[in-house]
Amino acid sequence: MSTPELCLRTRYVFDEAGRIVSTRVPSPGRGPAFILVRGAAGCAWAIHRDVEPKIAGEVESLAQEEPPISDLRTAPVHAERYISLVR
Repeated sequence: MSTPELCLRTRYVFDEAGRIVSTRVPSPGRGPAFILVRGAAGCAWAIHRDVEPKIAGEVESLAQEEPPISDLRTAPVHAERYISLVR
């Protein structure tokens, strides 16, 4: 069974601070500014290293409030705020 954390670790390369550096594919790309992976077991997220620290901190605070979900059609609690912060 896959977990949100495992999903992140298999898709992205992280720096020593735990921030996204690139995708984990043969021809790596930059990766997203922010990704939230949700599931019944919980939520995991990652923020790209290029996102300024103040914004990264705000996104992280919001992500910590996301509840586990059983229906993947349910939008994240702070979906609109994430979009406005990492555009």
